[in-house]
Amino acid sequence: MELWWFLEPLFYTCMVISTIGALVAWIWDKATDGRFMAPAVIATISAIPLIIWILLASIWLILWIFYAIWSPFLT
Repeated sequence: MELWWFLEPLFYTCMVISTIGALVAWIWDKATDGRFMAPAVIATISAIPLIIWILLASIWLILWIFYAIWSPFLT
């Protein structure tokens, strides 16, 4: 099992959470006729797991690139 095995399930979870958050924010906005900042807050909070996934995936990509470069010299 890879060290970064959790990235794919985390991505799917992020997509589900973001979709539900966007839907709730849209419903809230329509119900209140856009008078409150709640939809923006809901959408921002539901995007936090996606931001975490982007950071972890970026770290994984950088480490993978370094490993691909240096692996011939590590033997």
